[in-house]
Amino acid sequence: MHQTPGAPLPPLPPGPLPPRGPFVPIIQQAFDQNPDGSYRWSYQSADGSAQEATGTVTNPGTPGQSLAVQGSYQYQSPEGPVQVAYIADDYGYQPTGNVVHPSIQRAVAYQVALAKSEPPGLYNEAGFPVGPVPPVPPVGPLAGGPPFQGPLPLPGPGGPGGPVRR
Repeated sequence: MHQTPGAPLPPLPPGPLPPRGPFVPIIQQAFDQNPDGSYRWSYQSADGSAQEATGTVTNPGTPGQSLAVQGSYQYQSPEGPVQVAYIADDYGYQPTGNVVHPSIQRAVAYQVALAKSEPPGLYNEAGFPVGPVPPVPPVGPLAGGPPFQGPLPLPGPGGPGGPVRR
């Protein structure tokens, strides 16, 4: 086939489709949206997979109005069951569950405690500091110790929490 230089190439034929698993019906599904923006939704499928979330408006009618979400999901993976519960609010995404490494859960808890100890108005909507940032006293496991100076140590082979799974 002769191709004119600069002319567009003909489209490629479609690639092979990935193998499909068996059809899994949804056995329960709900969605409720309220005028204030809060909501609740959920589903459950016949294979035991499920997900649910509830969104709640916090500080309604103020400049600090936001949406806090609490939810969970579960499914069966080839490695075993996966179960995660989470909160997503002004303090970030806070997961817990059998697939969330304990060091991640500790780091999240520390960050949330640190954020809750800070005076309001330090950061703008984009998360950047507004004006000079005063020092914040340590909280959680470091209370009474030196100020937090860097990332939390991650566990290594045989270290805190055991080996890291990949």
